[in-house]
Amino acid sequence: MAWIALELVAHGAIAVAADHPASASGDGRQRSILDVWEQPDDVRAMIDQLESSDWSARIDRDRIAVVGFSLGGQSAMLLAGARFEFARVQEFCKTHRDGACEALQPYFGSFDDAFLARANADHADHRIRAAVAIAPGFTEAMTAASLQALAPTLIIAGGHDQQLPPETRVRPMLVHLRPPSGYHEIASAKHYSFLPLCRPNANELLAGTPEEGLCQEQVGTTREQIHTEALEAITTFLRDRGVLVDSQARL
Repeated sequence: MAWIALELVAHGAIAVAADHPASASGDGRQRSILDVWEQPDDVRAMIDQLESSDWSARIDRDRIAVVGFSLGGQSAMLLAGARFEFARVQEFCKTHRDGACEALQPYFGSFDDAFLARANADHADHRIRAAVAIAPGFTEAMTAASLQALAPTLIIAGGHDQQLPPETRVRPMLVHLRPPSGYHEIASAKHYSFLPLCRPNANELLAGTPEEGLCQEQVGTTREQIHTEALEAITTFLRDRGVLVDSQARL
């Protein structure tokens, strides 16, 4: 997600990122993608390390935010205070056949009591002052009470997302959000529109492979346009929350 990090740095922020093995390995369907506590734990560890590093003097602890996409979007919401009743995921997927449900179907048998207890635990980090969740996963399992108490959070979704369709995954939970949290839907965006820009010949190279949809956009739109709209929404939200403050901002 360097396209977001570079924009934040241009606004004076310190941007720190970590890859998650299940997301960065090329096989997002691995069982470990369900271990929803791992990414929040990674973020906590990164903040801890920064606070004890040579960067500590440059960190404004009142202006720490988290930004994530897909699984990372869900992690951003957990860090902002969202909590799960994770058994709802399996119930939801009994009546919905979107891309995420199809990918997770083989793993539902692993939802034992120990897993559910850990997934449903409190993963919030109260150092987080604001969060941006792009096409977040597992929103159907987030509790109403926790959503009502979120740290300020911006949710961004793509209107043509077939992995996590906003009409079933995101819009139903918006009733529980409280200002200044908000929602921005990019009508032409798909799920993978929020990945980095693709090479000009990417669609030809990926044709016939499991990844052939990674670089395809709706007719009449470009990924650059989608990124521009997303970045405007993100920077406006973080500026309004006091996280980005000209060249003095810290993230």
